[in-house]
Parts: sequence; structure tokens; C-alpha cells
Amino acid sequence: MRTVTFLMLALLSFGCSTTHVLDSWKAENASPLKRSTKRAVVVVANNKERRERAEAAFAEDINAVVARNLFTPEEWQDKDLVKARLLEQGFEEVVVMRVVGVEEEQTRLRGPMWSNWMGLNTPYVPKTRVDLVTSIYDITEGRLVYQLSSHTYEPTSVEDTMAEQVKAGLKRLRDDGMLVD
Repeated sequence: MRTVTFLMLALLSFGCSTTHVLDSWKAENASPLKRSTKRAVVVVANNKERRERAEAAFAEDINAVVARNLFTPEEWQDKDLVKARLLEQGFEEVVVMRVVGVEEEQTRLRGPMWSNWMGLNTPYVPKTRVDLVTSIYDITEGRLVYQLSSHTYEPTSVEDTMAEQVKAGLKRLRDDGMLVD
């Protein structure tokens, strides 16, 4: 019974995505971020549908506004107009998440190497890794204040990936002393 329970837990965890924070950076003299700050969210990705879903999930998770929704596509191309209008509307920060890479890796399954009495079998399975960089800009001062590099293995959905990214990012922000509750 114990073996069956262990195998079920192993199979369930194998299907879940995993997010790892690789690195973070904060600007000199950067003030801790406040939850009450009005912030906008931008996700940079090639696929429009996934980008929109990611922006919506990300904005909801960090209590922000999707910046793209405040502008027409033509206005969005004018960076000076976007910045001026965000400042006029009281926004202080813009959080930008970029997909910087997607890779397929081959991962060897752990366990017995002998599949049968005749030979050795080393099973490999594909594993998808999505690399992301999240940047926080203080638009009132016009500078980058924080940056986080992370990757997610086996993303199950855009919404789940955003939730994991936010959870991992908030933990790192707290660890770095950059988040005031």
C-alpha cells in the first residue's frame, strides 16, 4: 500500500510545472515596493492569445492593471504617450514579464535500467523549459528598480504558470527585502 501511495504521488508531481528563480537584481538605493502602489502589467510574448491570458492572470495575481488595455494599438506604439498617460492616471510602476526562451530538453527517468532480461533500457522523456525575465520599472523616476530571472519546467497552462511565477517572485522580493506588506 505504501508503494502504491508513493507511486501515485510521484506521478501526480511529475505532471505539475515547477518554477525556479535563478537570479535577482535590485538597483542601488531602491526603496521597498508597497502593495498599495498603482502598477501596470505588460507581458511580452509572440502569441497574442497567450500574452493576453498571461497579462490578465498576472494583473489579477498582483492586483495591477493590464497596461495594453488602456490604449489603442496605435497609441501603444508611442512610448512617450504611454508613459505620459500612465503617469497622468497615477501609475507609479510598470511590471514587465518577458518570455526570453523556450527549450525542449531530454530528461532521463530514474529507476531500474533493466527493462527485461535481454537488455538495458534508459528511458528519456522530453521536458519543456520556459525562461522568463520579470522587470519592475519606477516610471516616476524613469529607472529599473528590480529584475528577476526564472524558468518554469513543464508549464501546464498560462494561468498556472503566471500563478507560480508570481508566488516565486513575491517570495524572492520578500527575501531580498524589496516588499513591504
